Amino acid sequence: MKFKETTLKLIYNLKSPVILRSVFDLLTRSTKKFARDDGGYLAAGMSYYIFFSVFPFLLGLLAFLGIFFGSEKATEQVKDVLERQLPGIADSPIIYDNLQSIDFNKGLVGALAVIGLLWTGSAVFGSLTRMMNKIWNLEDKRSFYNRKGTDMIFTILIGLVLSTNTFINTIYTQIGQYFGLVGAGSDEVNWIENAWNFITVNVLPPLLSIGVFTFIYNVIPQRKIIFRRTLPAAIIGAIIFEFTKSLFVFYIHTYGNFDMVYGSISAVIILLLFAYVSSIIVVYFAEIHNVFSSMKDEGRFLLKKELILIKGGLKPIKN
Repeated sequence: MKFKETTLKLIYNLKSPVILRSVFDLLTRSTKKFARDDGGYLAAGMSYYIFFSVFPFLLGLLAFLGIFFGSEKATEQVKDVLERQLPGIADSPIIYDNLQSIDFNKGLVGALAVIGLLWTGSAVFGSLTRMMNKIWNLEDKRSFYNRKGTDMIFTILIGLVLSTNTFINTIYTQIGQYFGLVGAGSDEVNWIENAWNFITVNVLPPLLSIGVFTFIYNVIPQRKIIFRRTLPAAIIGAIIFEFTKSLFVFYIHTYGNFDMVYGSISAVIILLLFAYVSSIIVVYFAEIHNVFSSMKDEGRFLLKKELILIKGGLKPIKN
């Protein structure tokens, strides 16, 4: 016990910037709040709604893109969205074959797809709203129709965001071919094409993820949020999400023998697992956003004060 007290006293008297202590307190308080708010159950609820929403969402996205590109091209573009956002399941027959089997000539299919997209998508945002309101200790006083209408609008916006890469590629192809750029929209490549592919594969997806995280943390809560306080949690959370997504793909292709255990439904299991892991990230960084905002109100994370080296910079800070 005496050794522990001596060690802590030595650490607390080290000369260091105070911000290191603030970061430690942020992580500690966020983790405790995550456990207190039953963050694992909140993430499980989110992953449940994500799972039951993703198929109608894809159907609605197909119906929307089919209007502009035709059924075959729309199916390939939706598969591209799957490969970037839902790793490990894009090539599964249970999903890809079903996408190819949809007949766009039937207007009823497109109408039902859009209705299904809006309705089931609203359940996802309803879950997000309940999660954020629990974290911020808020009560949603909106009417049922107000909530549903808002959630449906959010669903459309997210669909447009996920389709951004598709539309940008299409616009690039049209412009490139108009100006005679070699390789624009074809199998030929040049340095412009290589640079463009690098941007769309390595730069655009993280930016879209940052935008989605910022949207969730800044718009979803039923209270006024200071935008600049949202950015640290949104940016770091989105980066960790993208890194986790890459690790997830690596694990599935290297070690994950889901087909041996689950057979034809392995894609469903992969989707559920990925949805749960992603939901954990969203919930945990929502807690960090909340605690960071509270600490800013307490006068913490003031860079002019906390970046200065002082003796005892690692001492606990009393509110």
